[in-house]
Amino acid sequence: VGPRMNCKNVVLSPGVGWEDEVGGDIKGYEHALTQRAIPFLKEKDPDLLLVACGFDALEEDGTSKLCLQPGDYRKIGEELKKAFGNRVVFGLEGGYCWADGSTVLGDSVLELSRAWE
Repeated sequence: VGPRMNCKNVVLSPGVGWEDEVGGDIKGYEHALTQRAIPFLKEKDPDLLLVACGFDALEEDGTSKLCLQPGDYRKIGEELKKAFGNRVVFGLEGGYCWADGSTVLGDSVLELSRAWE
């Protein structure tokens, strides 16, 4: 937690995807989001939630060594919408899988926004 108690770092191990079993427990990205990050954020009762979208968590990207798939971003959007409604704003922060012919980054951006259709 940061010095002003308004920032929380949730560490994930390399290779983690949406749902992963670690020592018999499901401890993937979903667990980190729904059990650690969202409860912390809800405690603060923000008027607006600014999300720096890090699409570098995509498995195809390789930068973060995480293993999210485009459809996982829809689940992230759904969880954020459920918790914060229309008080969510996104900004593109990272996502570096620009391989020729790859649609993974664009697909992920669209998936994230689907909760607000």
